[in-house]
Amino acid sequence: FRGQIEPVSHVQTGRSLMRTLREELVESVFEQDIYYWWTQPAEEIEDLSSREISEEEWPSEYDEFGKSLIEFTITMARFDFSSIRGDPLGELYQQYFDPKTRRALGEFYTPPSVCDYIVGSTEYGENVRYERLIDPACGSGTFIVTALERYKKNMDKEELPGALQDLCNRARVVGLDIHPFAVVLAQIRFMLEILEDYKQAIEIDPNLVLRRLPIFRTDSLLDESQAQEGVQQSLTASYTGDKVEFTMPLPIRNRGGGKFESMDFEFPRFSHVQSTTLGEISNQQQYFSALCAVFDGVKSQAAEESYEITTDQLVPYFYDYFSRERAVEQIAGVFKNTANEFLETIRELREEYNDGRLLKLIEDVVLGATLKNDIRYDYVVGNPPWVAKQSRHTGEEEKRQMYELYLSAWNETDPYLQFIERGLDMLRIGGKLGFLVSNRYLTNQGGKEIRALLAKNNILELIDFTDYQLFNNATNYSSLVTVKKEVDNDDWDSFIRDDEFTNTHQIPTARVREWDESIPELVEQIKSREPTDTIDFFEMDSKMLQKRVYTRSGRVKTEEYTKKFNGEFGTVSLTRNLPIADIWPILPPEELQIVKKIERSSEMRLGDKEVIRNNKPESESNLVGDNIKVGIQTSGDGVYVVNSTTGIAKEELHNLNKLTITPEAVDGTYTVETGLLKLDI
Repeated sequence: FRGQIEPVSHVQTGRSLMRTLREELVESVFEQDIYYWWTQPAEEIEDLSSREISEEEWPSEYDEFGKSLIEFTITMARFDFSSIRGDPLGELYQQYFDPKTRRALGEFYTPPSVCDYIVGSTEYGENVRYERLIDPACGSGTFIVTALERYKKNMDKEELPGALQDLCNRARVVGLDIHPFAVVLAQIRFMLEILEDYKQAIEIDPNLVLRRLPIFRTDSLLDESQAQEGVQQSLTASYTGDKVEFTMPLPIRNRGGGKFESMDFEFPRFSHVQSTTLGEISNQQQYFSALCAVFDGVKSQAAEESYEITTDQLVPYFYDYFSRERAVEQIAGVFKNTANEFLETIRELREEYNDGRLLKLIEDVVLGATLKNDIRYDYVVGNPPWVAKQSRHTGEEEKRQMYELYLSAWNETDPYLQFIERGLDMLRIGGKLGFLVSNRYLTNQGGKEIRALLAKNNILELIDFTDYQLFNNATNYSSLVTVKKEVDNDDWDSFIRDDEFTNTHQIPTARVREWDESIPELVEQIKSREPTDTIDFFEMDSKMLQKRVYTRSGRVKTEEYTKKFNGEFGTVSLTRNLPIADIWPILPPEELQIVKKIERSSEMRLGDKEVIRNNKPESESNLVGDNIKVGIQTSGDGVYVVNSTTGIAKEELHNLNKLTITPEAVDGTYTVETGLLKLDI
């Protein structure tokens, strides 16, 4: 600031610091990615002396950024981070987004005490050293940190180097998210959680290096392997023959300034690797480890600006993941061409666009796809997005794949339903899922497929928070569901005998109607299972819920639905058979008996063919009102989601009688009374 050091030099210092952190801590957290735009000034001065830097006339933007960087560094240095309590990074992630973005993502920060309860409800804790847990929509990583706290208690302090390598290299605790900033924060939080153990492990083994953490950017709902052409945003994938082919758009416009450039890359399929290595790669975990080794070798070569690698050069990277007893040379030979194709891609990016930072994007695509599509888990936990379906997967091809992959996508539903379905699919038989989701799936028509899926598994716990608000600045109606997987998602008959469910069980249930104390105190109250005036605890017989699922001829009864989609090569029809299930009343036994009595004694009651009792449609004479439809849903229709045409602070809105607005789904401008508007804060 006094002219002794050029501000741009601080950028170079920051870049050097990141390089040191990458070498000394975890490579994947500090390696170059889309957030490394700020290093450009450092790259320009890398070969200049101090005198040359001071004599150069730098753009004002470089000077301002350098000043901002040192101001930030000095400010951060004043804090004693050892005294920080709570979850500052999680709260930062929530506050980072503007209200519109939060609504679009449907992400709400989950209080740590609630995370801990959900993870505990799956019985994740003791003896989990060699088991796997995944949060398929991890956000900033609050569930990941909670799981790591429990996982670390299973690590032998005398064997920390091997334990940490197993945790990271074998993906014992996995986080996936579609948002890049969330992935960065989740990686940082993962690293900070294991930092003290990492330090102790290095004292035992000075050569220990953790190259990556199992946190990746990907859309968990999309399974590229289940369709000839999968779509992940604009990413296309083809699983054909012996290889997987991806075409990924780059954040680089073509020379005409129009469309974005795209990049093609491929890698061998698991089945091909398994047969070619004669069983040396025999499971999906080993396949994932081999791909990690390939990326390690590619990044090392690229750092030296060498764009070709031999089998002998690739072999050492496989020893980080495989024992010396394995035929590693044979495994490396299968992946040599893949490694060289990745290197050629990096060379093209550097020479054509002066940008070699995109390898991390490729790595996320490949490793993320393997973790979400190919590996089965012992635990799935999280608080998946609750966003309205209209704002996600809106392309025609994306919609088609959602309908093809998920039964729950066929009605006007929210993605948390697809996440429940996807989460159950990710589990091995006997695995457990614990999710915080909307309670609307219990009573809405759009949740009938999920009710049928849950009914054939073992529901371990249900908590209905009714209209109690768990989240700040958001009106949501929450529930917690924990379930043990008993059968695969596509199995609709193995658990049916004489048209009745055979897997009956008792379900510990809670209903929270009101609570005036803090959320941690609420969690403790639920743990105690001591009832209050506003919290009920009771056991529900699963038969009551299962008898509301339609069965016939020894299986769950389904209805055939067909939808048409306009594709690149014309109209495509898709047909699925959807299960039929009635609503689930979450009521104490005494209240449920009152409801049943009212149903029996009413002269007329509303209902339609979806009213299921004793595993078949109700045919009582007092049942009327077939084909009842939901009315206008303003929260899910872009006609009713509006923006002001003029900038106005939300605190000033109450001073106006009228406001000019533009609906998001209508090309037009209208003037409305402000009393009609519900403000998104």
